[in-house]
Amino acid sequence: MTRFRQRQWSSSALLFIGAQVALAIAGCSTTTEPVANSSESSRAAHQAYPYAAASSSTPSSAKSVTRSPSPTAAPSPIAAKDLLLTESELINGQWADDDDTEPENLPDVESTSRECINQYSVLNSAPEQTSRAAAAWRRPATSEQVISRALVYSDAAAAERTFDAYQARVADCTTWTVNGAFQMNQTQFPVDLGDQAVGLQQSSQAPDGSVPPLGYDYTVTIRQGNVVISVSNSTRSLDLGGQIDTKTLAERSVAKAHR
Repeated sequence: MTRFRQRQWSSSALLFIGAQVALAIAGCSTTTEPVANSSESSRAAHQAYPYAAASSSTPSSAKSVTRSPSPTAAPSPIAAKDLLLTESELINGQWADDDDTEPENLPDVESTSRECINQYSVLNSAPEQTSRAAAAWRRPATSEQVISRALVYSDAAAAERTFDAYQARVADCTTWTVNGAFQMNQTQFPVDLGDQAVGLQQSSQAPDGSVPPLGYDYTVTIRQGNVVISVSNSTRSLDLGGQIDTKTLAERSVAKAHR
């Protein structure tokens, strides 16, 4: 009898405790208390569940890592000699190195306008110039001559200023005499290459017109960035095809500035 009452009391106690727990849960789910201080609530929650708060943070292994890009080697500066034409690039073959010509030297002649004789010196004497080179070839059968020149400046702005001065010089030079025996005539022709370009056609004749022009000399000068190339072609002919050939040679030379 006693054992039965104990078992009955235990069952009643369990039912009572279960009812209290149910009421407590029901009260928590239906009652909303105003939050007086969110930071205090957060602090309390962190103290009550420290591991849960820690687990919600981003693991160190999952954090994004910013990597610096690998250093890129700076391109080597252009050397003027690498912009010159080579014998294999000349037109029609049968060329030989012209060892008797010093393409960097200015002609030592008497003239009514030494500035016109030495137009190229505007490009050649600029203080911002960092390197220069030149080469010459001659065709023995016809005495035709090609001179390839190249100049490199400290930057494109310096090259542009120098080229502007060169353009002003050639614009002023249309007619002048050489050694009192020849009259030089110079005209320009269009060249659509590079950032800036000038095409020149020169001819010589007797000042009184008694001796007609013996042939045309062509010069194409191009600026591309901080580089200036110039190709001169003494054709010893009145054939205007020399103008086209000179443009072609200049284009081959300035193309090397893009490599």
